[in-house]
Amino acid sequence: MSFQHLKPGVYAPVLTFFKPVTEQLDVETFKKHVLYLAQSGVGPVITGSMGEGPMLSVQEQLILVKAAREVLDLHQFRYPLIVGASLDSTRETIDLIRKVAGVGADVVLVKPSGYFASLMTQAALKTFFMDIQKASPVPVMIYNFPGASGGVEMDSDLLLGLAKEGLNFCGAKLTCSQIGKITRLAGYCDSPEYNRDYPRSFALEDGQKPFVVFTGKSSFSDYLTAAAAAKGHGAIAGIGNFAPRVLRRLYDLIDKAARTRQPADIQAANELQVLLSEADYATTKLHIPGAKRILEEFRGYGGVPRQPIQPIDEAQYASTMKLPVVVKVMEMERSLAAMLGQDNSKTGISSDNFQKTISPVDQSVVVTRTILSDEELGTVVAKASSAFGFWKTTSLDHRLNIGNKFLEEMQKAKQQLSEDLSRQMGRPISHCAVEVDGTVARGKYMISISKDALADSNNQDTDKKDHVRFIKKCPVGPLLVISPWNYPYFCQVNAVLPAILAGNTVLLKPSPQTPLCGEWFVELFKRAGLPDGVIQAIHTTPTQSESLIKDPRVQFVMFTGSVANGHSIVKAASDSFKGVGLELGGKDPAYVREDADLAKVIPALADGIFFNAGQSCCSVERVYAHSSVYDRVVQGLAERAKSLKLGDPKDPSVTLGPVVSKRSADHIRKQVANAISAGGRPLISPEDFPQDVSGTNFVTPQVIADATHDMSLMKDETFGPVVGVMKVESDEEAIKYMNDSPFGLTASIWTDAVKSQDAFSNIVDKLETGTVYLNNADNLDPALAWSGWKDSGRGISLSKFGFDAYTRTKSVNVKYL
Repeated sequence: MSFQHLKPGVYAPVLTFFKPVTEQLDVETFKKHVLYLAQSGVGPVITGSMGEGPMLSVQEQLILVKAAREVLDLHQFRYPLIVGASLDSTRETIDLIRKVAGVGADVVLVKPSGYFASLMTQAALKTFFMDIQKASPVPVMIYNFPGASGGVEMDSDLLLGLAKEGLNFCGAKLTCSQIGKITRLAGYCDSPEYNRDYPRSFALEDGQKPFVVFTGKSSFSDYLTAAAAAKGHGAIAGIGNFAPRVLRRLYDLIDKAARTRQPADIQAANELQVLLSEADYATTKLHIPGAKRILEEFRGYGGVPRQPIQPIDEAQYASTMKLPVVVKVMEMERSLAAMLGQDNSKTGISSDNFQKTISPVDQSVVVTRTILSDEELGTVVAKASSAFGFWKTTSLDHRLNIGNKFLEEMQKAKQQLSEDLSRQMGRPISHCAVEVDGTVARGKYMISISKDALADSNNQDTDKKDHVRFIKKCPVGPLLVISPWNYPYFCQVNAVLPAILAGNTVLLKPSPQTPLCGEWFVELFKRAGLPDGVIQAIHTTPTQSESLIKDPRVQFVMFTGSVANGHSIVKAASDSFKGVGLELGGKDPAYVREDADLAKVIPALADGIFFNAGQSCCSVERVYAHSSVYDRVVQGLAERAKSLKLGDPKDPSVTLGPVVSKRSADHIRKQVANAISAGGRPLISPEDFPQDVSGTNFVTPQVIADATHDMSLMKDETFGPVVGVMKVESDEEAIKYMNDSPFGLTASIWTDAVKSQDAFSNIVDKLETGTVYLNNADNLDPALAWSGWKDSGRGISLSKFGFDAYTRTKSVNVKYL
């Protein structure tokens, strides 16, 4: 992701990490730290003074730039990658700039060669910087840091002249005490909100980059009282390495106070400003060794600097860390981390700025995405509308060619897609490739029937020699597809592929729990040659999603998820007549008849219950067993449950992973406890699954015998590796209980397929459900329509009917005169 200029905000001069003894680069720790900062709302500035730039070879600097670029791209952070790039001569500096730009730098932060040469003149400084910005392939940020070692102080006229005359300058970092420089330099920031509140102090020439001014260390204590008032755009502060959330909190408070002008907001910003400034001043005395020691204690990594940087003064460190301001800042950092980064009560945390995917395994943040601004979201919709204009006129053969290539690319990327899926939603890695293979198979089938499904309907039986009539199937327009986390590739291909084949454009909003799965679809379609704008992955807040649903440019909404959210989507779309497709929840029943072959039934039925930790809308969640086979059914299911291996999804031998969230785990445990208290008999001891610890997402697979139909376990959706089993005496009793549910997605009958054909047909006719299985469960055949009855949704996906939602009819009536 490239940037043309800087943005307002806070940035940290990122530390560099080395392995003990050898002092070789520790790239993995470096990447971990860049991710930590970015997730906290702090942008990275790498290979500068705090990054021990003078101690790094050029090759090592390039390695770090590549590593930081990888982190920002993988998690789609829209921070510019700022890289310190300065050597002893102008020629060497330009050569380094070109190299770091080639491996991913967005902006270079350059201090003068001769940094410590106190005799360098202002004229020489101007020549140096003008030569640098002309030769640099990326925007240049001026680093003005006179420091305590004889560095040159650039005067205000020089800095202003550089800002106005150099087309390739994008900003300055002012690490000096003369805060008045900011007033002269803060000429323009490319942000509509900022420009509204702070008028530009100088105009830019055509092609000139917006000029952004940041305070640095020496003026950081004046950031609120002077720098913000002087129209500064943010700060670059070393304390951001170990208190990034507090630093970001300060910036947000200042920004809010500047907009509202409310006394309470101003006071809150001032109070945090004083606290953080004092803590910054105290900890800065510890310099790089101290920052690394703090990280070691609070984050578990840090290490020591590369020699010859001075070692830490242990006494000074101990006394500094006991200072009340330092203690308070670190306590605040922990509090903000708990509130903003470790909330695992729900899947996929979203805020106004960031969306975080929480690992079901250890509650760490595994993926972070920046939420689109409202302005960016408008641009995305406009792009989809524009792309629809040309995509709808492309030939079906062309679309099919791209669809086939898309599936080929998916097969090639199977390993990476499987690993990403496991990492995000916790499914055992050994089970993830099944979904990728199944997605490709579904896609191939939908492609194979698309020509017939999308063909014009002729009326030859009623046509006359001079009168011809036919019905065209036309694409509806830009679509919004909101996909779930539990089977993201399956659900995405169900909607996205037929929609694109029909000539529509797609806005794909993947679940916050599995954002990479949506992005993979966009990437694979791109590799297949799909034009830009035909499919776009978006990450939005609930409020933005609602606005998209209401947007008249969006012509159809396909949603897979909860019943509650389904109701919200229908309500949001109710002001228009656009189509809405809903694939919602299930409480899918199974009925084991007296003539069932249990040796074959039990393994297949257990798979329908426990696969994917029961996290499928069509998982078997309740079983009705004829009294003659009841005991053997519950015992057989219990034995299968006990054979499962619960653990880390990365372990290939694990067959049962965690459920997706702590909230889900708590719900499942509560439902089981209520069933037991109501007389249900648990057949599995949690002691057999020691990973099941309160507060984790690891849940014991459970079979509850002697279930009754007044239990929540038999009525309400579980979405976990738990099943209740109830005894029945007849087909009619089983049918009554199977239909006694607000859901109607699938149901399965387990019986002798030959001898009991008539009985099965009778049950099929009486069940209130979209799909009925005989001797199998929890699978989709793309040749069959997938639809839900009652609260399980409306509309159809898959089969020849699956294209209907993404087309509208146009009748053509031709008379020859």
